[in-house]
This record gives sequence, C-alpha cells and structure tokens, in this order.
Amino acid sequence: MSTPLPDDDRDLRLARRLDAGVAPDGTDPLHDALRAARPEASSLGADASERLWAGVAAQIGADRPAVRDRAPLRLVRSRAMRWAVAAVVVLAIGAGLWMAQRGPAVAAVAEAEIVTWDAPDGSTVVLRPHSRLVRLGGDGRAYRLDGEAFFAVARDPERPFTVEAGPGTVRVLGTRFDVSTWGAQTEVYVEEGRVEVEATASRVILGAGEAATAGPTGAQALPNPSAEAFLDWQRGEAVFERASVRRVADEIGQHFGVAVSLPADEARASVSGVIVLESAPQALGDLGRILGGRFEPVGGGYRFVRP
Repeated sequence: MSTPLPDDDRDLRLARRLDAGVAPDGTDPLHDALRAARPEASSLGADASERLWAGVAAQIGADRPAVRDRAPLRLVRSRAMRWAVAAVVVLAIGAGLWMAQRGPAVAAVAEAEIVTWDAPDGSTVVLRPHSRLVRLGGDGRAYRLDGEAFFAVARDPERPFTVEAGPGTVRVLGTRFDVSTWGAQTEVYVEEGRVEVEATASRVILGAGEAATAGPTGAQALPNPSAEAFLDWQRGEAVFERASVRRVADEIGQHFGVAVSLPADEARASVSGVIVLESAPQALGDLGRILGGRFEPVGGGYRFVRP
C-alpha cells in the first residue's frame, strides 16, 4: 500500500507554491534554489526522470505501478510532484557539496550485486557485494574501503590516489589493483602499474602481478600470488589454492553478507578449487560437500554440521 505525503509536508507545499507561481515570502532559501534548478529538472530525459522518481518513491514508501504484459504502464506525475523531485535533487546536491567540504561522505555502496562507480577524476571502482567506499575530505582522491573493490585509477601525478583499507593504506598515481578488507587482514593485488602499501610504519612497493598483506604487524609481500585468486569475484567465482576453510568461509560470507560459523578443526583444514558464487546456500552447499557435511541456516547465518 502506498504511503502518501502528508498535506502539511513542507517540501510538497513548497512544490505546489512553485507550480502555482506564488512569489516567495523570503522565509525559505530553498525557493530560489529550486527556481534556479527548474530548467535542468524539466529537461531531464525519461530514463533519468524515472531514476530520480524511483529514489524519491523509495524514500517515501510509494509503490510503483505494476507493469502488465499486455499494457505496460508509465508513471504519470503532476507538475507539483515533479517540483518535489527537483527539491530532492537540489537538496542531495547541496548535501554532497557540504560533505565534500567538511568531511567523509559515502561515495558508493554495493549491496547484493556488484556495483561500478565512476569517480569525479575519471577513475573507476568496481565494488564487490556488501562493500562500501567512503570519500574522505581533502582534494577528492582519498577514500576508505570496507569490503573489497577493484580500482582503475586515472593518472594524476599532482594528486596521488589513496585508499584506507583496514589497517593499511594504498597510494598510487595511476594503476589497476584489487583491495580486500574482509577476514583478518587487508590484501592488495596489482594488475597494472605500481602501488605503495603501508601499515604500522612499514611499507611495500608492488609492481604488476605482485601482492601484499597489511595487518597489525605491518605490510608484507605475498609470494607467487595468483591473479585469478584475487580477481575471480568479478566473474562470479571464488578460486582457492591450498586456502584454509576459514578463509573460504570468510570470503563466501563477505560476498553474500552472511555470518558463517565453523568448528576450529574444520576451519584449519586446507582446500583447493573453484566455487561458483550464485547464492549463499549454493556456495556453502558446495563447500559443505567438500568437507563431508553441510551448512544449515541459523540465526540469520550458517553453521557447519556433520551428518
């Protein structure tokens, strides 16, 4: 059931006044901002308009009309509601500028699906499911990552690109690399270019095809890293070579946003192979069969049990 906006809602009343051409009374500075944005709002294409409305509808709890096979429907909105959309756009832009000037702001969030985000400097970030990228204050090339992401960084020698990831910090000028923060430590793999990984007053310089870990004891290069093992998630797979079951379970848990419980003796065992990442039950089902047991749902997560 749709949740209508209340009749006394301040933004909707303002939208109706703007639509009717009522002169501002000087008590609301948003009025002038909306009027300045009106030409841009009215020139939005159909796709952009629908995306904007979807965001507004999600916030107010409005249901979208169902699409029927025989007669697809197109959402029709009053001019006043279009002004309400413009109000949200202006407020969002203003909030973004304010946060950019004053401190951290969420740049991109991946929930159940992989998300690709284009940074203002031309860099591209591909976020693994259940990951978040936060833009820090400063010149706009400093970020904090929670989860895992692949970065293709636009080269700018005057402004190094930095990523805070768990206990480590990655600094680059222009490169392609993967960073993960799930599990007990941060891991970095460089596909192209060079990066610096720093943690606890120690640092490692990595070139193409090299990897490192960053943890409480510092940064350390990894011997003979496999590109496939670091970049596999972008293809919907998890590739392991003599990895602990705990690490495999952590990666599946991170990818699907679930907690995975293991007995200590099972967690220490090593496994090799490929697990397809279609769903948590499927991936954990495959792992359970390898271990000679199964993962059963419990308390919003999964735990391993033997028959």
